[in-house]
Amino acid sequence: MIELTRKQTLELLEAAVNSAGPDTVRSCFYASEMEDGTLYPQCIVADVFSRLDESGMLLETLHLSEGTGIQNFTDEHLGIKTEPGVYALLHQAQSIQDNGDTWGQALDDVERLAVAMDQSRSFRSNLFNN
Repeated sequence: MIELTRKQTLELLEAAVNSAGPDTVRSCFYASEMEDGTLYPQCIVADVFSRLDESGMLLETLHLSEGTGIQNFTDEHLGIKTEPGVYALLHQAQSIQDNGDTWGQALDDVERLAVAMDQSRSFRSNLFNN
């Protein structure tokens, strides 16, 4: 089973942005089909999943579920195991992109959210361990 951590999510988002360019603005569709039937990622979330799963199964699942926000997916639906917070990070990236902002802006916002998540976990841990 494919596993996805928050750290991997950030790394894959960064790779997507570095590959496409920080000024990239794309459609709200997960994937498009080429003439030969091959799918290619259109949005930042689909790009992450295509990098995570080279078999193309995750990208196909997303493509067949067009119109469904990433926050509505589950590990069982996608056939992966995620760490808590992964879908929140992906949803943030998708929301920024779907608002017409750049992939670079999406990555910046997701990185800030990840820091806030880590600080919140640290705070709760300290609160309950003292």
